[in-house]
Amino acid sequence: MNARKARLKRAAERARTQAALDAMASATPQLVGSHGGHDYFKVGDALVLVPVLLDRYPPELKAAVDRRRRASLTGSCDCGGGRRLDRKSRVVHTHENDCPAADDNLNAIAEQYGLAFDRVF
Repeated sequence: MNARKARLKRAAERARTQAALDAMASATPQLVGSHGGHDYFKVGDALVLVPVLLDRYPPELKAAVDRRRRASLTGSCDCGGGRRLDRKSRVVHTHENDCPAADDNLNAIAEQYGLAFDRVF
């Protein structure tokens, strides 16, 4: 494949992925099931995995996990962060540095209570 065809292929893939993200933004999440500490939701044509929100979590951790779930399902976070494509057309979730739903902050809160969150993706 020459460079021009490769660029066209990447552009087409980026357009498809962006269209899927746009469709997710207007879709209502539908719970599909739960397994292995995660809830599975259908959002548009995508399957989104989010951590289960357990009643036994301390309030600070419960609030952080709830924010993370809502950000993952809706594409936007209370901190102003959201879902976007990076330069390689991968979907990434961004959060402000002080947001409890950001990876490092959520993990730090969980560690305070002797828990750990493993990313599935």
